[in-house]
Amino acid sequence: MPGWSSTGPLRATYASVTYASTTGGPLPSERPVWSQRGRPMGRGHGDSVQVMDTSAHDHQPAPLPDDDALEVVMAARRVGHDLVDGLRQALLDGWGRSRRRDKADGTPVTEVDLFADRAIVAGVREAFPGHAVVSEEGSTTWDGTEWTWLVDPIDGTTNYSAGLPYWATSVALAHHGQVVWGMVDAPALDLRFDAVRGQGATTNGQAAWVAAEIDLTERSSRHSPLAVSAGTVRQVVGDTWFKPRILGAYALDLALVADGTLVGAFTRVPKVWDVAAGMLLVTEAG
Repeated sequence: MPGWSSTGPLRATYASVTYASTTGGPLPSERPVWSQRGRPMGRGHGDSVQVMDTSAHDHQPAPLPDDDALEVVMAARRVGHDLVDGLRQALLDGWGRSRRRDKADGTPVTEVDLFADRAIVAGVREAFPGHAVVSEEGSTTWDGTEWTWLVDPIDGTTNYSAGLPYWATSVALAHHGQVVWGMVDAPALDLRFDAVRGQGATTNGQAAWVAAEIDLTERSSRHSPLAVSAGTVRQVVGDTWFKPRILGAYALDLALVADGTLVGAFTRVPKVWDVAAGMLLVTEAG
């Protein structure tokens, strides 16, 4: 994966094509199988829809190793929320006003991206000096550190600079390469999604669940929204039963799969900071 190197589980989790389903795993070579997970109903949604035939993968996240690890996770969660809370107004102030330019790799960036990245990284290093940080605008290499933060200060920079509301900040924490906490915050939509491994997912503090089971024999199921990236539409998806929507911020796409708004999400060659928090949200919600 360009810009990312790892020998641990983080690399294994994110394949060249990632399909967001309730499994939280990579897209298998065989066709996806759509079936019911059997989770409780919540927030007006039923049980889960999208489960792929991925028998080779563990569909449930491993529990946190011990109480000491959980204590670190919960402390990091508090710090993460505080850092993002502190950036919300600056992000909103720059929304639609911060000029976009292209980085060397051709991806867009604004001064607010860089400011927010520096602020989050500095806050993490002050609170947890022994933790590593992998971020879109900073270091993109994992060195095997026990605790690693994964940061995308603004996912959806094109939308952000154009004044469109579909963008988000994504922050996650991994322990030995396994994501154990994640948050996706969308200030312009007043939405915050949060998940701790083994403890479920929430949207604005309320329990989140993936969408209801879909009966593919019903014509109305074709109207179910499916988020896709522009690259996916060009090269992967082709004709799909569902209604594809290019929304422009994959971290937020995954968060909306987790709360049942979208039935799924496709992207090609995601970066780990795009998907770390969102994939945990989907796994915990489904």
